[in-house]
Amino acid sequence: MTTIGRAGGNVVDFASERRRRGPRFDGSLMSILEVSRDLVCLCRGGLIVAINGAGLRLLGATSSEEVRGRRLSDFLIPEYSQVIERFLGGNRADDSPTPTRIIALDHSVKAVELRVYRAREIAPDAAVVTGRDITAEGRPADTARDRGTRFTLLVDNAMNLVCHVLDGLVRYVNPAGVRMLGAAGAAAVVGRPLAALFAGPYAEVVVGEALESAIGEGVALPMRLRRDDGGTVDAMVRIARLPTRHGLELMVEARDITAHNRAVVTLRHGAAAAAARRFTEKLVELLPNPVWYCDACGRFEVANRAFHDLIGDPARLEDPALPESDRDLLAGRVERITFEAAFTTPDQRRIHALVSKTAYLDDEGRPVGIIGVVTDIGER
Repeated sequence: MTTIGRAGGNVVDFASERRRRGPRFDGSLMSILEVSRDLVCLCRGGLIVAINGAGLRLLGATSSEEVRGRRLSDFLIPEYSQVIERFLGGNRADDSPTPTRIIALDHSVKAVELRVYRAREIAPDAAVVTGRDITAEGRPADTARDRGTRFTLLVDNAMNLVCHVLDGLVRYVNPAGVRMLGAAGAAAVVGRPLAALFAGPYAEVVVGEALESAIGEGVALPMRLRRDDGGTVDAMVRIARLPTRHGLELMVEARDITAHNRAVVTLRHGAAAAAARRFTEKLVELLPNPVWYCDACGRFEVANRAFHDLIGDPARLEDPALPESDRDLLAGRVERITFEAAFTTPDQRRIHALVSKTAYLDDEGRPVGIIGVVTDIGER
């Protein structure tokens, strides 16, 4: 129950007055506070003049002589020493807990929570300081802070685009995302609607019900991003909802697969070309007439079964000196040549044939070889 008294005709709340004035101290209090598990020390002008056993242990001392006469602020990390000095000097009146760190005599660092009380009953410049070791309590916070720092470093140095989206607007994008989008900097992306990052119809996937479906899939989706230079980037995009009470909060990650897609297209074209080549070779093999192809140096590279059966091994026909007709074809002077010729078959039969030749052109229209067909005209 609060005691109410009267002083000079005014009603006084003694409990409030005691709280305002703070606790009263005298010289015998230190011996009483030896039972405290927290640091308790008496300072005069910022110098330690008395300290309990718990305080000695916290400061890494074995006797009071090691710390008596030293400034309490000498044991604090520099960021907080000046603040405590102002408290101890009476320039600031605040007995609320101040979290800081103590550097003990053995160089260990401990997290503490200090409170400073003025002790006018002892001397005008006296103060009693209490300190509670919160190292164990501080570790989870430090760990969480360290994890947050590591997470930020990982995101900032990630190879993929990572952006934070709140209520449809980009709030953060990492450097990889800035490069992927071809933006001048993060500031050019922050504030944009999420849909503005996507090209064409893909923008419709990240709004409304379609967005909810994309989130619900829980997997990366093939999409296309829009670059600031007008180009596009094929990407695998994953959208995840973040737990929050601040609206719809999302994390968007995108991995550039443009090069991968180009490689796949090339492989597909290569596979199609290989399939077409196999088809052509099979077709040529089935033709009843001898067919061949030789390069610009006269080397036979293709000769079907009918050629081998009727004419024999094409290697024996190779001649470093190209016939005049072949040189005309390769020079583009003529498109086709047809003439009659006689051949001796591998079984020593003599046949008459009609030979047709034409130049084979590459993709740029240059003659690079000769295709020939032989027709047996012996019966004719």
